[in-house]
Amino acid sequence: MTLSLSLGLAGLVAVPPLLQGMDVVESTERTLTIKATLVIWNPSTITAALGEVSFLWAFNGHLIGLAAVPNGNILPGNNTIECIGVLDPSIDCSRKKDPRCDPELAKSATRQFISKYISGKNKKHPPNPHDFFFISVRQKINRI
Repeated sequence: MTLSLSLGLAGLVAVPPLLQGMDVVESTERTLTIKATLVIWNPSTITAALGEVSFLWAFNGHLIGLAAVPNGNILPGNNTIECIGVLDPSIDCSRKKDPRCDPELAKSATRQFISKYISGKNKKHPPNPHDFFFISVRQKINRI
């Protein structure tokens, strides 16, 4: 069976994902390892067992990190998902492979993301679904 966005999954971003909680569990000079709790809305009646899911973490159009969900399951309605991630803005230019890429832009986006979370603005105004989403979740759902 192949699921597509046309079946009503709405890319799992019809209601933008909500960052419900975030704890720093480790840090280095250039990275933060965090444990995060996300709420993702599935508007369909489809249930999917995704297994381990890894994804790129983007904000304001820049890659700011990588994350993984050890056992991803999507049920109809709200889904609370625990993940572990590494905020590392250096991956933005590494993936773009463009010599003109300015790493400061991704660093700034990372600071903005953290500031938005600390200020509580993410709860009142969820992030743009195209800026903060699981790239590989979409790909995996399309393969089911």
